[in-house]
Amino acid sequence: MMILVYGGSASGKSEYAEELITAMESDTRYYIATMQAKDDESIRRINRHKDMRRDKRFTTVERSTDIDLAPIKESGSGLLECMTNLLANEMFLKSGIVDSDRVSEKIVSDTLRLNKRLDNLVIVSGNVSSAGADYDEYTLDYIRALELINTKIAEAADRVYEVVCGIPIKIK
Repeated sequence: MMILVYGGSASGKSEYAEELITAMESDTRYYIATMQAKDDESIRRINRHKDMRRDKRFTTVERSTDIDLAPIKESGSGLLECMTNLLANEMFLKSGIVDSDRVSEKIVSDTLRLNKRLDNLVIVSGNVSSAGADYDEYTLDYIRALELINTKIAEAADRVYEVVCGIPIKIK
């Protein structure tokens, strides 16, 4: 089963995704972490998420790109945290910026391949397009790619939830 949990910043989407996955019957739980520790803020967020999942029997797999290559078994449940970081890691490379269509297609394919390797996959993704601000072309390209990824993953998912103010709303 594949589940997409979607929401704005600090909406409670990560907490809800963890509730979903810990309620599933599974001998093995993987936490597929995509955030790279690049600055104090990212280190604080990583530590907060580690604290949240303490004592929840997760095996942490740090995979900032190419999630389909994560070293996991052919069974178990996985929590992919989170699509917004994965996209930034795959799109903004030292060698340059990857085209939004190409990167979104790759990430969707990688995610679907990862899903086939697991009994359950819960994916956390963000809503970054509702701010209504004026952005530069690179940020707009990122937002467009994330919207494409979220749409394709939602189409393929068995269930989709949007989390608003800590309240999960079933979309699909």
